[in-house]
Amino acid sequence: MTQKLINDWLMIWVTIEPFSTLALFVSITANMTPGERRKTALKTTVYSAAILLAAIVIGQVILTAMNIRLVSFRMIIINSSYFC
Repeated sequence: MTQKLINDWLMIWVTIEPFSTLALFVSITANMTPGERRKTALKTTVYSAAILLAAIVIGQVILTAMNIRLVSFRMIIINSSYFC
């Protein structure tokens, strides 16, 4: 269970790329007051979480309907990296 949580957390971490996202956020909000920056950060976090959650749920529904398991994608990744 712990290993699965770590793997899932790392997958989300790599997908979001927090360091490049932080640089983008700082450059976009450079002319804002600290209050506006906090409000923008909160809204952005909520919107991003909602989009990620929706993608997870919708993706799982689609994969289940097509009878595809996530393990299938891991095998594709392993096989394609083997041939490179």
